Amino acid sequence: MTRNVTIAAIQLPVWSEGETDVQRKRFRVEAIMHWLEEAGKAKADLACLGETCTGEIEVEDAYTGPTTRMVQKLASHYKMHVVLPLHASVDGLLRNTALIIDSSGQLVGRYDKVHPIRRELRDGVVAGHDFPVFDLAFGRLGVCICHDLSFPESTRVLGVRGAEIIVWPTYWSGWG
Repeated sequence: MTRNVTIAAIQLPVWSEGETDVQRKRFRVEAIMHWLEEAGKAKADLACLGETCTGEIEVEDAYTGPTTRMVQKLASHYKMHVVLPLHASVDGLLRNTALIIDSSGQLVGRYDKVHPIRRELRDGVVAGHDFPVFDLAFGRLGVCICHDLSFPESTRVLGVRGAEIIVWPTYWSGWG
């Protein structure tokens, strides 16, 4: 079945303004909210932010943290699905994770990066172990985070499981 889906890909710069971790995180969260507002005003069906979009400082709980709650409200307000990739605590474990938020602002599920890089592992990030597919209003969504795309099996599994769209939040904001 053919469906029109408007997707907003939001990639923040890798730098943050501010003297302290708190100021740098505030800078990033304000940018996230600004660009999600723009995506909502443009009537995006899905907005996907870049890998660890809040930065890797001030780790918050993925499910109950202030960033997640703000994004859920915005998703509901604009009736927009959001992929929110975070460096966050998930059930007491440090994860490079992507929360899938539906157009009513509800958490549909999460994907934990299966192939963290060595630095992430050294810093305590726990690898995921599965490639789930999420049923959203416009179709089936899969997620690969950054280095996951280095392994063809990642997208192959998502395709076999019926993903119609695969988003790829990554830390890269360009070459160089």
